[in-house]
Amino acid sequence: MADRDEMKFQSDLKRWEMMYQSALHSDRMAGDIGVFTLKTTIVTNGAALIAILAAYPNLHAEHANVAAVLPCAGRLFLIGLIAAMAAAAIAYFYQSAVTAGEWNKIHEAYPGDGSTPPPFPHAHKASRIIVYPMIGLAFLSFGLFCAGGWTLISGFATV
Repeated sequence: MADRDEMKFQSDLKRWEMMYQSALHSDRMAGDIGVFTLKTTIVTNGAALIAILAAYPNLHAEHANVAAVLPCAGRLFLIGLIAAMAAAAIAYFYQSAVTAGEWNKIHEAYPGDGSTPPPFPHAHKASRIIVYPMIGLAFLSFGLFCAGGWTLISGFATV
């Protein structure tokens, strides 16, 4: 009888280890993908804004019609940068909620003696709510980059 209990314990332990590794891998991959995407939107909008600030004095003196569109494009890039940074901040909370939800799954599968409640009972619901503004801000950031670029190209078309 003791051997059977030991075998069941070992089997449960292996299953728990697999669930833990899966949760850990999922957490790392989602985090890596999200951080890469947000870094890209932050860098592109920030670099475009810096380029406009650097080019404005020269263009203002030589090509007033081009310089006239730069503030509009700059605002688009700045708002895109702010949106990307807000998405990055929300991504932190989202990832924390996803990780907490994974810990809840492990707790539900292996509750111990049953006296301890799940550590984060609303984590999955919170992550499902948080994800929408995060994704929306990331797309907004990308869209504003495209709009700012289009504004710049339109301004240079008049040269």
